[in-house]
Amino acid sequence: MNFKKKDMYFVSTILFLMFFSIACQQSPAPEFNESVSVLCVLQANSKKQIAFVHRTTKYSTDIFQSGGKAHLIEILEPLFYYTASVSILKNDHQYDFRIERVNVMEGNYHQFVLQTDSTLIHPGESYKLWVKTEDMEIQGNVIIPGEFRIISPVEDQHVQHGQDVSLTISWEVSAHAELYRIFLYSPTIWSPDSTLIQRGRETLLAETSDTTVGDLMVKLDYPGEYRIKVLAFDRNFFKHYIENVDRVGLNNGYGVLGSVVADSVRFIVD
Repeated sequence: MNFKKKDMYFVSTILFLMFFSIACQQSPAPEFNESVSVLCVLQANSKKQIAFVHRTTKYSTDIFQSGGKAHLIEILEPLFYYTASVSILKNDHQYDFRIERVNVMEGNYHQFVLQTDSTLIHPGESYKLWVKTEDMEIQGNVIIPGEFRIISPVEDQHVQHGQDVSLTISWEVSAHAELYRIFLYSPTIWSPDSTLIQRGRETLLAETSDTTVGDLMVKLDYPGEYRIKVLAFDRNFFKHYIENVDRVGLNNGYGVLGSVVADSVRFIVD
């Protein structure tokens, strides 16, 4: 079963998915009375975790139809909840996030960041999130999807270059995963005289609940090292992103506590 991209709504959802390179359009938000929006997708095997906490507000759909990322940052940054506190709880230990300012070409924005010296989030384990504001406490629970590996293509497999190359990508089942997103990473290509021919880029190839996508027609125009990456998202993320459930994995507020685990392989284009 394959899924099309869903129209997304509300403040933190748009911000988070925007920075995960998901093209989204705004649709009308449902009636609700929550004042805090939380969005956190824990990343297994990563030393850095990110969360977004915003005050909620409503906009007409027209305000999101133009302007791109810079326009969205301009709208969302004033809603960032600077006085909130965010923590992860694991085995009776509390790990506190800090606020980080992010500078990008489209503008500046803020996020909550947890940076650790060693990996904190592991596949298959359970975690709790605690968010506290002046007038609300929000707790969340999540089970990280299980570890898995990509079966095809195999590491360093050789593929002939071409405009329309058919690829079949398959991987093992990830326990507790409901949605897989498959990306192609293309290299930066230079000519012999150091002229830039192609910038490295990330391309979303498919979204699916299956563990195989076949006959994907992709452009492999130039020889070089390419990479396939499969992201396995949990049911919480699936329900919020695909099914548009307002609150998932949280006992209060609006948003989602989700999780993701990834695997990638390199293949060679001749």
